[in-house]
Amino acid sequence: MWRLETMIGLALTTSIVVSAVGPGQVVIPVMVGRWEGDAQMVVNWTRQRTLGVNIEIFANDSVAGTVGDARLANARFLKTPGSLPGALRWKTDYIIEANLEGPIIRAENIHRTSVRIPLNWIGDGFRGGISTSGWMVGSVEYRVVAADVLLHRPLVADQK
Repeated sequence: MWRLETMIGLALTTSIVVSAVGPGQVVIPVMVGRWEGDAQMVVNWTRQRTLGVNIEIFANDSVAGTVGDARLANARFLKTPGSLPGALRWKTDYIIEANLEGPIIRAENIHRTSVRIPLNWIGDGFRGGISTSGWMVGSVEYRVVAADVLLHRPLVADQK
C-alpha cells in the first residue's frame, strides 16, 4: 500500500513541478542568432522566382525578421508535434509560425496574412520550406506562396 501512495505522490509532485516550469525551451544555443537565405519558389504562378529570408532566432523561442518583403510578427520557433516522442511523425523537427505585415512580394502586390516555415537542423544551418496562408487552387489573389529554403549564417564583410 505504501508503494502505491509513494507512486501517486511522486506522480503528483512531478506534474506540479513540470507544469510550474512550463514547456521546455525549443531553441538550442547553436541555433540562436541571425540566419539568411534565398528561398526558391515551388509555385509557378509568381513572376518573382526567389524570396529573400532574413531571420533572427532568440533564446526565448521568439523570431524576428522578413520573408520576401513582409515583416514577421508574433513569430515563434516551435518543435513540430512529429518531433515529440510518441507523436505522429511530420517531415521536419521545427517550425516557425508567424503573422505577416506588408506584402510578401511588393512588386506583384501579393499579400498574405501568415506564414509557416517548417525546418530541419542540418548541423550548421536549416533546410526547409515556406508556406503562406492561402488556397492551393483558385484565383491568384488567394493562392499559397510556397518555396524551398536553405538558411545559413550571414557572411561578415571580411569573409566575402
